[in-house]
Amino acid sequence: MTTGLPNDPSLNYRCVCGETFSITPDATGACPSCGRRYTPQALGRGLAETVMLPAGPAQATAAAIAAQNNHLPESLIPRDEKDPYLGTRLGHFQIESCLGRGGMGAVYQALDESLQRYVALKVIRTDRATEADRAHFHRLVQEARAQARVNHPNVVQIYFIGLDETAPYLAMELISGPNLSQRLKEGPIPFADIVRIALQLTSAVERAAQYDIVHGDIKPGNIMVVDRATVKIADFGLARSLTDGDERARGVVGTPNYLSPEAARGEPLDSRSDMYSLGVTLFELTFGRLPYQNSSGTLQNQLLAHIEQQPKFPEPWPVEIPLAWRDVLTRLLEKDRANRYATYEELRQDLKRVQPVPTRAGATLPRALAWGFDLLITLLWQGLFGAPLAIAQQMDVLPAGPVIRFGVALVNGSLELLVLLAMGWLQAVWGSPGKKLFQLKFVDLHGLRPPKRVGLLRAPLQLAPCLALTASEFASAVGLDGFTLVLFGMAALAVLINAALVVFGGSHRGWHDYLLRTRVVVDGR
Repeated sequence: MTTGLPNDPSLNYRCVCGETFSITPDATGACPSCGRRYTPQALGRGLAETVMLPAGPAQATAAAIAAQNNHLPESLIPRDEKDPYLGTRLGHFQIESCLGRGGMGAVYQALDESLQRYVALKVIRTDRATEADRAHFHRLVQEARAQARVNHPNVVQIYFIGLDETAPYLAMELISGPNLSQRLKEGPIPFADIVRIALQLTSAVERAAQYDIVHGDIKPGNIMVVDRATVKIADFGLARSLTDGDERARGVVGTPNYLSPEAARGEPLDSRSDMYSLGVTLFELTFGRLPYQNSSGTLQNQLLAHIEQQPKFPEPWPVEIPLAWRDVLTRLLEKDRANRYATYEELRQDLKRVQPVPTRAGATLPRALAWGFDLLITLLWQGLFGAPLAIAQQMDVLPAGPVIRFGVALVNGSLELLVLLAMGWLQAVWGSPGKKLFQLKFVDLHGLRPPKRVGLLRAPLQLAPCLALTASEFASAVGLDGFTLVLFGMAALAVLINAALVVFGGSHRGWHDYLLRTRVVVDGR
């Protein structure tokens, strides 16, 4: 992108198709030649200044970069047959070994002799000289240029495009780690890592959408593991422009297990189509299987599964995974794209809400003081609400008799129950006064805020003496005054058991925490 005259607000923009035209920086528009859309967000980052990016860190090896998008992973197994490119040079790239093959060509590890670093070199097949193949190659080159402009930390970088007619090739970043499909075979992936992967992929496909790109083949085999904290999306070979008018001419393209319903029907795709494929990928990472059953194993049934079947979640739901994760996956896997997330920002917010939070268990003394403070406040409020009727009854202001006595006890019990429920509501939406005072909070087993119903139940269970006081009022109302001592005895026993579990238990959780799957931690805010 180059500036025009000094006082001219327009810019000259070079599209990936090669067309150069004048644009207004703050406006969205489209290339007059190919129709590719550009956005102010993309232009504002200055990433449109170059077509090819010759910079980036060198890594070691990446077989999954060789994933050819219209073939299943089995097609990537290297063959033993003689390879005409091994040991040869293409441009300034010395080819050393084959990483994998697919329908569109092969991927090699090669040495970039100009910068002395290793790259992944995808050499495109040219033995099929049909018009459709030439059109596909032309589109592939445009999308490679578009991918180079994305320049995102979670997208494999394109370094160079070789336009040799006999052996066109793409030089890409070489990743040392496995892809997620290979990582899954090693064992389950921790849920915290899955959410972190989801956030990175969301950021990457959101950036691609800003450059008018739909990836079109999001799947574990196309996601490279750089290290424990980072993944990168590879292989934009099936990517297409959001404004591509020739979408239907492509038919059904992609990996059958991860196709969106609209892709399975051969319809035009948009950014929400990548969301669906992301949903299938996250489902597989979470549960180790695909969300749909295809017992026949046929392509037709797999496509129909995406169009007709509902995802099959495990029953019962795994306790180590937040239940809210089911809602995220369900929305990503909606058949109607209009029911999926409207924006990637909306998806990102939901992902952050289910992201496990590192926590530190609250110490015993602050927890005991917080509990005592909450108990005192609750008893004071219960006494305050019940005092008027109790005083009136003691001063003989109210008529004597069993009916009046029943009514007073019933009203007092109801008021005390309301106080307990109010404490539960306060815990659910804000936190208890005692915990706030001593910088504590209760969370679920994943470090997340539990549903409000858990807070409503937790206060009455935690404040057993207050619950016993409320129950004694109702017992008195029905003439069971002798049962009051039993109730307070049970409350005292509950408090002792709770204290023993907190002090001597391995997880330092009270009985109400075990019952509701919660724990008390330090509030680090």
